[in-house]
Amino acid sequence: MKFAEPVSVRVVGLAMGVEFGERGDYASKLGDRCREAGLLVSAEAANLLNLFPALTIDREVARQRLDIL
Repeated sequence: MKFAEPVSVRVVGLAMGVEFGERGDYASKLGDRCREAGLLVSAEAANLLNLFPALTIDREVARQRLDIL
């Protein structure tokens, strides 16, 4: 699969949206390949792929953060 140039990249907080323009279902096909490789992504539209970082944290660190709250 040859990778297409993104039309735009949007970032909100930790989430990223990569738009591939009017390329049919390119984002959904790429999303399938990403999920097969273990990446957490979502193809909300045929041309938009959303990427999310892994949010792993151990219990001790979570407790420390909750104590601060």
